Amino acid sequence: MFTTSPDEQQDILVYHARPYDNAHLQGGFLGNPDRHAYTQSFIWNSDGFPVFGTPGDN
Repeated sequence: MFTTSPDEQQDILVYHARPYDNAHLQGGFLGNPDRHAYTQSFIWNSDGFPVFGTPGDN
């Protein structure tokens, strides 16, 4: 999901992820509900595409 900060000065991505490598899970990771919500602010490049950077950078 995308949103903006309350002052509308930053664009923000809201996403769900697991804070660990899920390759060890038997039966695949899609059945595991252990996800956390995260937010990541991002900027736009000169071509109008989002630049997300590395998750957790900000």
